[in-house]
Amino acid sequence: VADAHVVDYGGGAGLMTEALLDAGFRVSFVDHSQTSIDEVIHKYQGRQGFLGAYHVDDSSKLEPSADAVIMIELIEHLYNEPLNLAIEKVGEILSPSGKLFLTTPNDEELEKNQIYCPQCDHIRHRWQHVRKWDSDSLRKFLVEKNFDVESIDSMHMLNNLKSLGTLGFLINRLKRFVQNMISSKAPILVAVAKKNSGYPITG
Repeated sequence: VADAHVVDYGGGAGLMTEALLDAGFRVSFVDHSQTSIDEVIHKYQGRQGFLGAYHVDDSSKLEPSADAVIMIELIEHLYNEPLNLAIEKVGEILSPSGKLFLTTPNDEELEKNQIYCPQCDHIRHRWQHVRKWDSDSLRKFLVEKNFDVESIDSMHMLNNLKSLGTLGFLINRLKRFVQNMISSKAPILVAVAKKNSGYPITG
């Protein structure tokens, strides 16, 4: 619904914020990176519908009762404590009828994207993913956090929508997209959920 308040949580470079503003939504941006926050403010301050950019620790300053919160390829990057904090913040931000929309890689084979980092002399994931999700584990997590899951679908879509950039990057992404399209398993999970009557979060 146009004019709805949407929160771009963990929004990275803010490209989803721009798309939402272009679509006529009122948009708040939330991230842990002060650099990202400053860049988003610089880009969108003064844009109609832009309600500000906030650090995750300051999310209580947001306009209350968001109609929707979107989390695009965020939860696979989070260890337990920040993951639980993020979903708790989402619950605080959402109105009783508001919805959470999130995406994450589908049953990712983490070991296939391990690389050596010469700066830290460690093996790490190429995109700093620290966990994998499938539809069952994602549903279980959301239910445990007192969310009613409306749907979890697997689909094909371009990865890293938040960080599209150079032509070379786009070409590489396109190649991976084509590979995903011909694979048997859709690489992205898309979940839609809302707080249930048992909210707030327990456990």
